[in-house]
Amino acid sequence: MAEQRSMEQIQEAFQEFMRRGERATNEAADEYWFKTQEIKDVAEIVRLLAKGMQEGSALCARVLGERYMSGDGVAKDLDQAEKCLRMASECGIPGAMCFLGNNIYYDKDRDLALDWMCKAAIKGDISVFYALSNRMEQDPEVKGQIEARLSPYFQEYCDKEERSGREDMFLGWCYMLSLCCKENVMFSVRLWVEGHRKGDLNCSALLRMNEIEASDNYEPLSSGELCVFNVQIPERGQSQEEEEKEGNEVEVQGTSKEEGGGSLKAILSIVIGLFSIGQMQGLSLVGLILGIWAMKGKPGVLSVIGIVVNVISLLGLAGIL
Repeated sequence: MAEQRSMEQIQEAFQEFMRRGERATNEAADEYWFKTQEIKDVAEIVRLLAKGMQEGSALCARVLGERYMSGDGVAKDLDQAEKCLRMASECGIPGAMCFLGNNIYYDKDRDLALDWMCKAAIKGDISVFYALSNRMEQDPEVKGQIEARLSPYFQEYCDKEERSGREDMFLGWCYMLSLCCKENVMFSVRLWVEGHRKGDLNCSALLRMNEIEASDNYEPLSSGELCVFNVQIPERGQSQEEEEKEGNEVEVQGTSKEEGGGSLKAILSIVIGLFSIGQMQGLSLVGLILGIWAMKGKPGVLSVIGIVVNVISLLGLAGIL
């Protein structure tokens, strides 16, 4: 059974993961990938990609890893796919991070998979946004694990006076899916429009995909308008029974508060009734109403005593007693 971790433990581990230094990529070796765009021989394409990866090209490693994953031009080999995509991910390529987490690690190491996928989200990869959305639909528990990783970065970006287009894209996605915040589609649109105006191509792509025009009608969002809503993130592995138990505890607490108010009404009812008996005044009618009202809060014996005392007072006032 996997160890259950609190939100704070997940955040600490993920932030440590984010602080790891990225491997250097040899951009000169990317030339091998460019050469593959000019030829159609699959065997030669694979040879050039392997050569580029060997010389340190993260771009070649990513493309080669995806080929090993799908069996495109090479025999399908998940171990080789992992090796290639791991190299590209460690060199900081968000698309490789998404592919590695979602297609290689997700079923065998959920924590590591979400680490890579959430890192890709922070770096602004569009594909990982949809991959994480699908994972949340398949398993609602995953949402809490994602929020635990992303919430510190969400809050950091919300507090910024000036954000990059990538940060606008990230925040817009969070508001669209109610991650770390309450859903606000209009905020998503305004954030992506801002990112588009800053030249972020991913924000522009998201607007096109959702058939939204970046008109002048969308005003920029200030840091004061953006906020985190202190989402309660359940610990991993928390059962539905435990969640229901927590919900019941909240209800009990609410009932206790109501009972406290009912007890106060009952006590007032008794006081008014006793005062009315001593002075023979008609205030006992008020006390009777309070006593009956107190029954709603279930304070028990107190409300019954209050009702009885006030009935006696009213009967005395009427000359029956």
